[in-house]
Amino acid sequence: VSWAEQLSSLAEQDQLVTLPRLYIAASVCVYAGRPTEAVGYIERAIELEADSRYVSFDHGWSGLLAATAYRYVNEIDRSIEICRSLGAGDGLARVIGHCGLLHLLSVVGEFGEAQSLAETTVAIARSHGSPFWIVWALEGCGRAFVETQPLVALAYFRDGLSLAREHRIAYFEGIAVRESAMVEALQGQLDQALAQFDETLESFERAGNVAHVVNSLADLVVLFDRVGHREAAIIVLGAVGRHVDHASYSRLPEIVERSAAELDDGQVDHLLGVGRSMELPEAMDYARKHIPVARQQLPSEESTA
Repeated sequence: VSWAEQLSSLAEQDQLVTLPRLYIAASVCVYAGRPTEAVGYIERAIELEADSRYVSFDHGWSGLLAATAYRYVNEIDRSIEICRSLGAGDGLARVIGHCGLLHLLSVVGEFGEAQSLAETTVAIARSHGSPFWIVWALEGCGRAFVETQPLVALAYFRDGLSLAREHRIAYFEGIAVRESAMVEALQGQLDQALAQFDETLESFERAGNVAHVVNSLADLVVLFDRVGHREAAIIVLGAVGRHVDHASYSRLPEIVERSAAELDDGQVDHLLGVGRSMELPEAMDYARKHIPVARQQLPSEESTA
């Protein structure tokens, strides 16, 4: 990413015809935790693509990175709009639009619409042929059913994990492990779910994938809350809030409301403040240290299951 950012100003001066592609490459910095900069790069790329002097890049890729960047600057409605527009197109843009929309609808809790799109999205991805998009479609299907039909969701996640491992798609392998852990938590297998989250966090941290570290921490908040590890849940929630609006995750606002009703006055605000004061590496370290603590709090029959 850094090479693209460094070259963009020089390429701008020389009016390099492939400049839009360079800005799109630079926008990958969204995955390194810099969504604001990514939005700037994407918007410049789209502006240049409207100029006939420059060579456009595949609309699907620019749309994917735009949707991702807007999500992480808390404009998730705009991300959904972009994916709907892409999905109405053809080629790679259609694949990306459907996969992205399926994922985002589940993020905002629109599970009914997500479920209605699930099989169509898989079929579109399979027709394109790339295992990468097929795995993403299967992961999106799992998310669509995780709240209402967890066993169906688990089957989708396992299919996606198998395909990701077969084709060495490490990016989605980590995601599939995380999502499977959430389903296992819903099935009462909390100890196994927490153990898998430790592995997932380490994987994304090692890869430098800040976006998915934040996603994983947000899901870990739900697990901590479910096992009654309430204070740690709120602190991690505060850390997540430095990077994305809590409302971008359908289950987080209710955790704040429930905690406010159960804890002493002002305690939730204090704990959120503690989390917000943490840089992401510190929050990661805190969360991973509290995973074994949360596992110890489980009833003995669950922790040994």
